[in-house]
Amino acid sequence: MDTRNVRRSEHTSEQIRQAITAGDYLSGERLVELNLAKRYSVSQITIREALWLLEQQGWVIKKARRGVYVRSFSPEEAVELFNLLTAVEGLAFDAIAAQHGRRTALRTARLCLETAWRLSNQGDRAGAIRQLYDGHAELAQLANLSLTGQVLLWLINQSRLLEAIRQARLPGSMAEFNEYIEEHEALLDELEEGNAFEAKRLLREILDSYAPAVVAALKMQ
Repeated sequence: MDTRNVRRSEHTSEQIRQAITAGDYLSGERLVELNLAKRYSVSQITIREALWLLEQQGWVIKKARRGVYVRSFSPEEAVELFNLLTAVEGLAFDAIAAQHGRRTALRTARLCLETAWRLSNQGDRAGAIRQLYDGHAELAQLANLSLTGQVLLWLINQSRLLEAIRQARLPGSMAEFNEYIEEHEALLDELEEGNAFEAKRLLREILDSYAPAVVAALKMQ
């Protein structure tokens, strides 16, 4: 495939992903190729390739003879996903905590939190949320565990989608979100000290406090 076509497909998939996280396309909504091609001024072939990329990343699902839909979740699936995220990200924490150069490596994740604070103070909730999840994605990469990293990135994408659903149906306050940033800062502090056990405990607490709002939002559909 021509590299220009690959870049165009990747760029278009990123545009659609951002639209999903912004709530432009809702959970369970059908994504029509022709409409997408018109919106993003590309061919239907490019849209088809972009949707395939999004399917691999877990953002959309393809139903035989029915089309492509934004991924939807049941409350039970959301709880299961958070349990998986706790377990898999815990493996990443173990690997990061054992690294000698972890303080330097964790700087990229720390920068994501600093940017999240700045955007939050500016009232940019969507941007701040994106940075928080980008920080988790950085941790997935820093673990240097190929399979764990791939699974973790997929789970993080699913979590981003759940957050988009929550924000569309039951948005939290900015004060509540700022508490999440503070909790993530404490988590990074523990990782910098090499304390994976405490970092995993904090992650479990964060998700346990966050999950009920997501489940409540899913029950509103």
